[in-house]
Amino acid sequence: MKISELLNDYKHIFAKDKYDVGRVKNYEAFIDLQVDKYCSKRPYRCSLDDKEEIEKQIGQLLKNELIEESYSPFAAPVTLAFKRDEGKKSRLCIDFRDLNKIIIPQPQPFPLIEDLMVKTINCKYFTTLDINSAFWSVPLNISDREKTGFVTQEGHFHWTCLPFGLKTSPAIFQRILTNIIRKHNLSNFVMNYIDDIMVFSKTFNEHMEHLSQLLDAIAEEGFRLKLTKCKFAAQSVRFLGHIVKNNTITPLKDNLRSIAGFAAPQNKKQIRQFLGKVNFYNKYIPNATIILDPIHNLLRKNISFDWSDDCENAFQTIKNHLCSAPILAIFDREAPTFIYTDASIKGIGAILKQTQKCGEMKPVAFFSKKLNDSQKKKKAIFLECLAIKESLKFWQHWLIGSSFTIYTDHKPLENLNIKNRTDDELGDMIHYLSQYNFVIK
Repeated sequence: MKISELLNDYKHIFAKDKYDVGRVKNYEAFIDLQVDKYCSKRPYRCSLDDKEEIEKQIGQLLKNELIEESYSPFAAPVTLAFKRDEGKKSRLCIDFRDLNKIIIPQPQPFPLIEDLMVKTINCKYFTTLDINSAFWSVPLNISDREKTGFVTQEGHFHWTCLPFGLKTSPAIFQRILTNIIRKHNLSNFVMNYIDDIMVFSKTFNEHMEHLSQLLDAIAEEGFRLKLTKCKFAAQSVRFLGHIVKNNTITPLKDNLRSIAGFAAPQNKKQIRQFLGKVNFYNKYIPNATIILDPIHNLLRKNISFDWSDDCENAFQTIKNHLCSAPILAIFDREAPTFIYTDASIKGIGAILKQTQKCGEMKPVAFFSKKLNDSQKKKKAIFLECLAIKESLKFWQHWLIGSSFTIYTDHKPLENLNIKNRTDDELGDMIHYLSQYNFVIK
């Protein structure tokens, strides 16, 4: 009832359709080019049904003043793509590939899922919001509008707002929304990745207060939300390919199904497709890099494709592990932290675990790395110390300033009692480790 009352109070910020977009205040998007030249192509041929759909959408865009007729020397062709939630080809796509080659990139840091999740520690209520046609909410500087010119079989137009398909659009929108969240002092309970927003709170009353503050900011800044893609005050939500719950994070089952159903690769292109799916979830897999080594080797230059038994075993091992729905705890700076490291001739690996409030120890993340040819020739003490150094370096954003315990099966590393050794590389690693506060057992 409280959620319904809240939505009724803010019903004016929910869009009626995808063309009902807001207009962000005090922000404009710019398009800077590396060279002073224009890109122009003829319109793509398409079926009569696709042509009818394109012209229908062009009419809606003109009606809502998101585009306007153009005399620009720039002309990108248009096509239709399949849209999952509508079940048909209805996504209007502008082929900006030539323009993207000459656009000056706009560096903007995007948050990592691990860093975002740390903020949600001990939270029990989650809301996810989706901004309606997000990029269209950002006005495009009038001097840069002609650069977004595009052609259909019926006309020539350009955008008055930030279009989808432009290489800099995600960075521009990320910067704008992050600045708005900071401006309204929402950073402690709101996170965003481009147009996906998540609100997290420890109690329901606190969550309602957080939602009110965020919706006030959205109304003030001029955004519109897509109600069908919003989920309010839930105890688990989908966010960035994961299921987020109270102090736990798991891979999204839809993504795991596509991995489970992936057939054994028949060529290098299919290997890259498989690795692209799996690499996103490497943090759930112990020694992932080492396990996948036979498959990675097939991508090397001058190596012919030969799907061996080792490749098949690695392929099945990774699929079986991911499809067992592994669960990771969310890192808690206040909880006791333990790192278990190991090394072999194949590679190095580590597990970061923490003791939960229930007293149970759960994994937070996994790390693994292959060894190069020169490292494989080193002694065991070097490899075991390298495993410690590389894992701490990988998790340094969590570990610097904290105290923790490292477990290794190499006795000489206990308390780093190796001062008499003359190995310079080993000494350099010990020097690097001195900045952390830990005990080795």
